[in-house]
Amino acid sequence: MTSQLLQRHTALPRAQKFLCALCSLTCLGFSYHSTKFGGEHKIFSNWNIVKEAKGNQSGVARLAVERLLKNDFSLEGVNLSNTNLRLANFQKADLRSANLQKALLWYADLQEALLWYADLQEAYLSDVNLQEAGLRAVNLQKAYLSNADLQKANLLNANLQKANLSYANLQEAGLWYANLQEAVLEKANLQEAVLTGANLQEAVLAEVEKLTHKQIKTACFWEKAIYKAEWNDDKQTWIAIEPDNTNFIEELKKDKSSDPKEPVDCKI
Repeated sequence: MTSQLLQRHTALPRAQKFLCALCSLTCLGFSYHSTKFGGEHKIFSNWNIVKEAKGNQSGVARLAVERLLKNDFSLEGVNLSNTNLRLANFQKADLRSANLQKALLWYADLQEALLWYADLQEAYLSDVNLQEAGLRAVNLQKAYLSNADLQKANLLNANLQKANLSYANLQEAGLWYANLQEAVLEKANLQEAVLTGANLQEAVLAEVEKLTHKQIKTACFWEKAIYKAEWNDDKQTWIAIEPDNTNFIEELKKDKSSDPKEPVDCKI
């Protein structure tokens, strides 16, 4: 009898321990599913915000996009035109074919972001970080890129017509066959930038830094670029300083040592 009472006495804590353990596992399971569901709900909510973000100026869209990117969410083809995205952290973001027309991206971090075929026409990209960004065939027509950091960015076939790239860092950037017609590159850093086949017709290259004759001659229509220029307040445009500009172009033509070994194909 005594032994039976002892067995019951020792068995009770074991049963309690088992029940407690079972409850703990159940609670943990519930917690896991709740967390998972909550995470998915947050992603869904942020995606809904982004889908309706076109033209939003409050900054809510920027936060929603950043949260989605933390979950490796692709924003390929998203429409964020005319949206306030200032100071955004979009590092390594997938924004291929995105519509960012007239978007406000001042001081945004887009380092190593993928923006192939994205539309950034008339976007505000002052002081933006686009180091090593993939900008293949991107539309940056009339975009404002003053002080932008485009070091080692890939701008193959990019449309930069009439873009403002004054003071921009284009060191080692790849501008193969990019359209720079009428673009402003005043005091831009073009050290070791690749200009093969780039369209320089009427591009303003006033006081550009570290641009060699060899680089210039790998581009197309370099004879029609403006190298010596000043801003005309009355006409609100850049005008060539003559005869300085013509003299510089003549010097380039006479410098045969800078001629490319093979003629550049400007028909592409």
